[in-house]
Amino acid sequence: MTKKVRCITSAALAVSLLSSGFALPWAPPTAHAAQTDAPVPYYGLGPSYVQPAEVKSLFPDPQLDFGTPGFAKGKVAFTTQEEMLAYISKLAETSKHAKLVSIGTSLEGRDIPLLLFSKDMTTVKQNQTKPLVWLQAQIHGNEPAAGESALVIAKWLAEDALGADLLDKVNVAIVPRLNPDGSYQFKRYIATDLDANRDYMKVEYPEVQAVHQAINEFQPDVILDAHEYGVNYSQFAHVGEKLYRSCNGRVGNRSTTTSLPTSGKRAQSPPMTS
Repeated sequence: MTKKVRCITSAALAVSLLSSGFALPWAPPTAHAAQTDAPVPYYGLGPSYVQPAEVKSLFPDPQLDFGTPGFAKGKVAFTTQEEMLAYISKLAETSKHAKLVSIGTSLEGRDIPLLLFSKDMTTVKQNQTKPLVWLQAQIHGNEPAAGESALVIAKWLAEDALGADLLDKVNVAIVPRLNPDGSYQFKRYIATDLDANRDYMKVEYPEVQAVHQAINEFQPDVILDAHEYGVNYSQFAHVGEKLYRSCNGRVGNRSTTTSLPTSGKRAQSPPMTS
């Protein structure tokens, strides 16, 4: 039987697929540092915007203790490479259904780990009866929501929090961080300032070569490639300036317009795509 692979670029869809409706409430780290002058590893120059009070009030911190490094109390920067490796190593040691392997290294020599979740590790590769769901994250280093949510999903799988029978139906592979060099510098690109997400045809960069080889080896049925969008990317500059409503408040009648107030000067960022 020939496998058909579907690629989906949505972290939210990854969660809904694996957990059958169990939503992942995402929030930034609980502590927020002021804008800095010098880059901080896994954080860059600090927050690029400040949410207006009216917006922030709509997104309260979730009443959940995720227990992953990025959500530790007082944490400011996102999960470091060392924290990630130590955390997923512990998951693999404590869960009887988890296995940790390395699929390669980055240009600067950082490890690219893969977590496998299965009730029978001998049948994960090219299994013809049980689908393999593949979740990879953070090929863009400054999109930490992808990597942090992947660690939360890995934790839930290790703890059977997504359902004790989930692994009776599927096997799961998680690559929580495809671009460790970019993650360290908190930038979109790999160490040579090239976009690894544009290398899937030529496969020239070691990070893409590693995941390309691993996907060929495991032959997943579904691939979920998790990304993140910020609120101040320049391609969204023309969106949301006007709200179209009819006189009775229904959306859809564009005969009347109401201008929305802006919260401040937009950051000038280069166009960003998945």
